[in-house]
Amino acid sequence: MMVPAEFRATGFFDLLCDSIFQYRTSVACENSYENNRHARASIVAAALALESAANCFLDYSNIP
Repeated sequence: MMVPAEFRATGFFDLLCDSIFQYRTSVACENSYENNRHARASIVAAALALESAANCFLDYSNIP
């Protein structure tokens, strides 16, 4: 049975926390391969957090 609902969670804070976690993991790694892998994941999560924040702003401002 489908119930009509609207999903409003943006995931901004999840992405921000993921970015911070990946950064800290990258700094703690001694292996350069693992360091680079976590650094890239941190950059991607930060970029997605920025996009999420921009989407929230556009939704809040009601710009068509």
